[in-house]
Amino acid sequence: MIRCRLSIDTRVIGIFILSTALVTSAQTCKNSVVNFLGNPSKGNYTQLVNPRTSQELADCWSIIDTNEALRTRADNLVTTGNEWTIRFVASTLKRLDGGSLEDALITLGRASHRSPELLLSLANAGNISYKERGDAVTMRPETLIDKDKESIDEMRARAESFKSVRKPALDRPKAYVLKQLQGVIQELENAGS
Repeated sequence: MIRCRLSIDTRVIGIFILSTALVTSAQTCKNSVVNFLGNPSKGNYTQLVNPRTSQELADCWSIIDTNEALRTRADNLVTTGNEWTIRFVASTLKRLDGGSLEDALITLGRASHRSPELLLSLANAGNISYKERGDAVTMRPETLIDKDKESIDEMRARAESFKSVRKPALDRPKAYVLKQLQGVIQELENAGS
């Protein structure tokens, strides 16, 4: 009887420790995310990214994705070309799926205007795949859905940003992105005809 009771108590304690660790991990991640988005520097990026697995980074993205204020802050930082926020969003892609992946790709695509060279170099460095980068630069934010003319203008502006990149090492990824953008522009133009 004592032996059986000890076994149950051990399992209960194990579950308690695991759930406490998960809550602590989530809170630590939230604190790191808030700190990072408040001051997106290389040091805060390293503090947020380095001790975490790719799954934990995806969990950190979900904290941003489910909080409107944090999401807006991340979008604004990426749109203005903050290198460390762009790198953080890129680091989460491989573990996301569904709506979270789509949201992260849309956010990353906002860097097309200010940081096209960084977006191209992320795939060369193996941080994101060609497909992820192609999806990021062609995904339209909700504000452009069902607005074909505005979407075409946005895709053309993104293409011009990528055309301005002059590093020979980035010619191949640049050609890929431009082909992806041209395909979306063509689709949108055909839909409007």
